[in-house]
Amino acid sequence: MKKKTLFILVKLLIIFGIGCGSKHFLYKPAPGMLPNVEPDMKTVGYWLTKHPYPDKVILNEKEIESLNADIVKNTGIVTDISEVSPYFSKKQLYYDLKSSLKNVSDEKLFFKNGQKVNKYFYEDVKKNMRMNDLFYDGIYVFAFVYKLADQRILPTEEGLFEDPRNLDIDKLQNSALDIGTPLAIMHETSDRKWYYARSPYSTGWVEADKIIICERDAIAKYCDKTPFLVVTKAKGELFSDDKLREYYGYVRMGTKLPLFSELKSGVCKVLVPFPTKEGALSFGIVYISEDDVSKGYLPYTPGTIIKQAFEFLNAPYGWGGMYGEQDCSKFIQQLFLTVGITLPRNSGSQSQVGKLISELDRKVSETERVRILTKDAVAGITILPIEGHIMLYLGVVDGEPYAIHEIWGYAEDGFVHLIKRVVVSDLNLGRRSAKGSFLERITSVREISK
Repeated sequence: MKKKTLFILVKLLIIFGIGCGSKHFLYKPAPGMLPNVEPDMKTVGYWLTKHPYPDKVILNEKEIESLNADIVKNTGIVTDISEVSPYFSKKQLYYDLKSSLKNVSDEKLFFKNGQKVNKYFYEDVKKNMRMNDLFYDGIYVFAFVYKLADQRILPTEEGLFEDPRNLDIDKLQNSALDIGTPLAIMHETSDRKWYYARSPYSTGWVEADKIIICERDAIAKYCDKTPFLVVTKAKGELFSDDKLREYYGYVRMGTKLPLFSELKSGVCKVLVPFPTKEGALSFGIVYISEDDVSKGYLPYTPGTIIKQAFEFLNAPYGWGGMYGEQDCSKFIQQLFLTVGITLPRNSGSQSQVGKLISELDRKVSETERVRILTKDAVAGITILPIEGHIMLYLGVVDGEPYAIHEIWGYAEDGFVHLIKRVVVSDLNLGRRSAKGSFLERITSVREISK
């Protein structure tokens, strides 16, 4: 009787829009081993041995530079902070700030304690934003992040949530910024605790005590410094001593660090920005294991990207970089940063980058989708976007396409099955849901190449 009652309840919830099609869900953990995934599939070697040319160089250094230039030109989102115009539009800034506040306040959101967000909260935030009192008359001020910093949609640490039972998705979280990230600042709050700034991939509010104001030319000198290292682990751990005993912090995969020198002990000295006692910019030495980095970019091959993806296997999900982790699009971005390709930060923009293999609408059958992937998609360099999500294609096994992706969960049978980590899966997830399977929902097949 209990199972029958639960089944009827789930059906009613779906009928009345309280199931997976609305903001109120029934949650349950996904199985530890996802359907149709064998243990061997969770190893990098399994996929490399199936690849026809894992070590083929897809793009050389000059071709990557050309691709990056196209990305900057065509998306308008990826930005070289050292090359931004000295001036910005105060009118546009006002519009952006007003729009971000309105977009959030128009939603039905809750505080962490379950109370609904009221108008007084937004009024206080608006007052602090000083939208009618912009400073520096439209001239950028430059800075570096020196501590891992959250970038927020509104200038507050307060989390706002669609569902107070789910605190993993804070609607104010925009991104997370690693040590050494350059910024172009446009505005400051009344309490002087937040700066509104552009980073290379996103724009939002950053806590003032995690950044250092600097001269414009310091950005290029640091970011373009050679030789450099690239972090190739999910997290590259930094230490204050060459014995790697005094922990300093970490930076995430794809972060560039200027190399000061290499030590015989397998440890590298690198430079990071930090503030002097007076708050001015300085650069200091920290240490990182050579096991965590590559000297210069890795070669862009399918095998490289697949290997880098498996560095994240089972890594926790972090919406907009929450908890210092990564969401689906940051996961994809970090993989390609290791070879020097600067993809946009969000999945929607990533789905417009590279070479279009196939545009897919809902009329395209599953059989045809599998045929396209089998015939035309190259594992390791092909991304598969669906609405609100993006995956790295791994290949086809026994007629089923597979991907590796950072995923929070998937809807099926009236529940949201929580995964909250990087997994290998086939594309049948969500088959028994209103939206259909991931395979049915793929909007395009994109190869990251010219």
